[in-house]
Amino acid sequence: MDSSVRAQATYIKAQITTIKNLVADYNNYFNDFNAVVIRNNNQIGQSFQLALKQIDLI
Repeated sequence: MDSSVRAQATYIKAQITTIKNLVADYNNYFNDFNAVVIRNNNQIGQSFQLALKQIDLI
């Protein structure tokens, strides 16, 4: 295998690793986000209902 093919293979492997890390970070972010939403679901619902009531007043 010549050096340019080896360099391309190394580059592609690094890109795959970067993409895997980005996907893992993205999934972790949404796991954290969902945990916050679940934990605060009641408050979120109350705030939404309040917003709907305020819209009716306008």
